[in-house]
Amino acid sequence: MGARAVLALLLGACVCFASRARTEAAHAFALPTDRSLRRSPPAALVARTATAGSGTELKQFVRPNRRLPGHSVLAFFRAIGLTWTMFCLSAWVVPAIAAGIPAVKRKDPVARKYVDRVICAWSQMTTWPFFRVKVKGRENLLPKDQAVVYVANHQSFMDILSCYHLSRSFKWVSKASIMKIPVVGWAMKRTRTITIEREDRRSQMAAFRQCVSTLQEGASIFIFPEGTRSPDGALLEFKKGPVSMAKRAKVPIVPVTILGTGRLMPSKKEFFLYYNRPGVQVIVHPAVSAEEVQETPDKELLLNLRNTIESALPLELQKGTVASCRPQNLQGQAAMDGPEGGLFTVECKGSIDADRYCYKLPCDGSYSISGLALVPPLPWQTRSGTPGEYTLDTEEDETEEPEFVPLPPPPKVRTQRQSVSAEAFGEWNQRVIFEPAVYPKTPDQTQELVEVTAQSFLFTSLEEKDLRVVIAAMKGPLILESGHRIIQEGDTGDHLYVVTDGSMDCVKVIDGVEMVVKTCVKGDLFGELALLYNCPRAASVQCREPAVLWELDRATFNNIVMEGVQRKRNQCLSVLSSVPLFSSITRGELENIIDALKMERRPRGDVIISQGEVGDHFYIVYEGQVMASKITEESPEPVMMIHEAGDYFGELALILEEPRAATVVASSDPE
Repeated sequence: MGARAVLALLLGACVCFASRARTEAAHAFALPTDRSLRRSPPAALVARTATAGSGTELKQFVRPNRRLPGHSVLAFFRAIGLTWTMFCLSAWVVPAIAAGIPAVKRKDPVARKYVDRVICAWSQMTTWPFFRVKVKGRENLLPKDQAVVYVANHQSFMDILSCYHLSRSFKWVSKASIMKIPVVGWAMKRTRTITIEREDRRSQMAAFRQCVSTLQEGASIFIFPEGTRSPDGALLEFKKGPVSMAKRAKVPIVPVTILGTGRLMPSKKEFFLYYNRPGVQVIVHPAVSAEEVQETPDKELLLNLRNTIESALPLELQKGTVASCRPQNLQGQAAMDGPEGGLFTVECKGSIDADRYCYKLPCDGSYSISGLALVPPLPWQTRSGTPGEYTLDTEEDETEEPEFVPLPPPPKVRTQRQSVSAEAFGEWNQRVIFEPAVYPKTPDQTQELVEVTAQSFLFTSLEEKDLRVVIAAMKGPLILESGHRIIQEGDTGDHLYVVTDGSMDCVKVIDGVEMVVKTCVKGDLFGELALLYNCPRAASVQCREPAVLWELDRATFNNIVMEGVQRKRNQCLSVLSSVPLFSSITRGELENIIDALKMERRPRGDVIISQGEVGDHFYIVYEGQVMASKITEESPEPVMMIHEAGDYFGELALILEEPRAATVVASSDPE
């Protein structure tokens, strides 16, 4: 067995060094690694860019990930060699990482850097025999001890190995299924890689919280804002998660462009490692400072990051360009310059189905397509007789495609607000003992806040002692002058505000114009949505006339208010589960009913419903007792019935659409 193991190691080493020698030879002599490109290009192919016009340029602009370089059999064995190298090197990496795991769990920064350096060395040694990685723009990297959010385009699994050549410590945000890979998944899990389930909203929020916590501890995060690998190398839609976490943690963002990995191991080709003559290039762009991150609106910052990353991509992968086409499939009016096989120019106007054809074009406008024609095109035709209009059709389908008219947007329907999801706790976000802040107040101020909070749905479920803690933690008073803007739409928020005097306008941008959608007066509160739903500010709030506010911080809200709401919610669920009327519905349907419930406190002797009146509510007794009385023609004396916790009444008026059949009065005071 020992001899076989040594022989296998030697064979693996030979494969690695042969692969490295082949790669170096391709770089040294500038030879195409694809044998098909050494011959004349196929007669049916026309490739172009803004600078196309020579055979050399023609070879460079064949659509990536469609025409794969090298032989598939050789690429398969290269992938086996890469896997073999990874696992052979893991023989010393795994013990090295395991040695630092206890210290990493204690959040020791020195041990964390040690483990990260071991992984960087392992990654660089793994890629060395198979492809070259060149880093451009190292001067744009920030100091190693500074927390940063790195964002990059994503084309291949090789992106992860390539980014370790930056020689920086960072944590990855990865989908949870990667953790199931032997050895690799174990190492990622032990080094606190942040996992996310793409379809699970709670997992997304938990991952976001963990990223913010990691950044606040001083570690960096590397994330692909596209969320998945691009099939052709062009950028997909960016998610706003990286921007939100950078704003919350108050750290800079470093955009990174990765080139070449899409041709090494394309999407859906994970068992093949092809040759790529230019190798892999990692381009580091200038960082966006923490101050600029805070000042720039989310949408603008996300667009700037996308444009920066896209600017380093080849022209054929940038939005609004065409990289290749077949002349027999390109129809329209054109002016041909030169003989057969010469240069041509096509003047065209219109749009193209981006999901069906190679590259995205702008929705409208005029384009000039110039390139090298290898074969004479078919006679040019027009679809509607308009000069310059064109279509692209496949050879199998020569019929014209219908004009598609976009459907109108669905009407906005106002629905009951769903359950809140303010904070999540777990292994990654340990709950700590909370000590609420206490700000001194006069007795009149305290009484005023008690009266105001009693009117809000957020605080009705709190017990009196919890409500006192919340009021004590309110900071203020904040005295604002007219015109002062305290909340900006789109920003992240960590406070809610209670108005005790004056008025505040809630302003929202609608069709590019700021409009006042609500005015908050004494007794109202605002800013709670950002805390309830973990979302950016839904509207701006500015002072309409001099006002006095009190603010409540997120920590007190999460630990006191949200716990009280959740506790009351669980109690409601327990009560509803015992109601026979709801015995046949699911837990999810019960949750929806709880969302629609409204708590009412009635003192002893208060009439809840009266016999003969029209009813549009039915009631469930949460605690205490109520007495129902009914007077009929047969019996002048009222018929009495006692309802206790878990009983319900008033449903007949809704089911039968009849007036109330009895009078119900509260027979005990609420606790």
